[in-house]
Amino acid sequence: MKLLINSIKEKKNEKINTKGIYLATVKTRRGTQDSQDPRLNTLSKLNCITACIEAYKADADVEGIEGEFLYAVRDDLTLFANIATLEGRYTDLKPGAEGIAEKDLKRTPDFSYRYGLAYDRALANGEFSLTAVLNREDEYFSNQNNTPNGFRPAVSKVDVNMTYRPNDGNWRLSAGCTNCTDEHQANSTLDFGNLGFVTQFQDIPRLWRVSY
Repeated sequence: MKLLINSIKEKKNEKINTKGIYLATVKTRRGTQDSQDPRLNTLSKLNCITACIEAYKADADVEGIEGEFLYAVRDDLTLFANIATLEGRYTDLKPGAEGIAEKDLKRTPDFSYRYGLAYDRALANGEFSLTAVLNREDEYFSNQNNTPNGFRPAVSKVDVNMTYRPNDGNWRLSAGCTNCTDEHQANSTLDFGNLGFVTQFQDIPRLWRVSY
């Protein structure tokens, strides 16, 4: 076993030295819980394999426009917004990948926006602050083959956070929620229809937070 591993390493290094390596950007991510469940090691590796397959099949071009706006209504109230468009397409298809030529790229919503407000109010004995954000994404496919199981409808989510800080203390109290509307959608799908099962990675559900 040890000799075999060494042999494989030597061949691998030799190919890299003679042919170099190629880097590709793909839409399959590996990272936090919104892209995979790190407790399931098999699925973690499968996500990596899917990314390699995607990079091997074709290249892709992604174009978009993003704008940010900030408006101070008053000294204690600020409105902000982020608006983005996204368009992606496959290019330079490899042999055998012609079937994805007309399919949408994974996780490329045509339009998304983020509206919010930040409110700060001085009280007699401290300071109160409130942040509220509405996040909206158009529909998109969460898998490369655009199967029905991989279709993610448009979704809007609300995040809220409140904080109180006293004037004469070194503490603060914060409370809030992420995904307050408790939307349940999958952001990545591994559809093995031929094998009779589908694996989906879900968005983080509604999460309440209190800290002191």
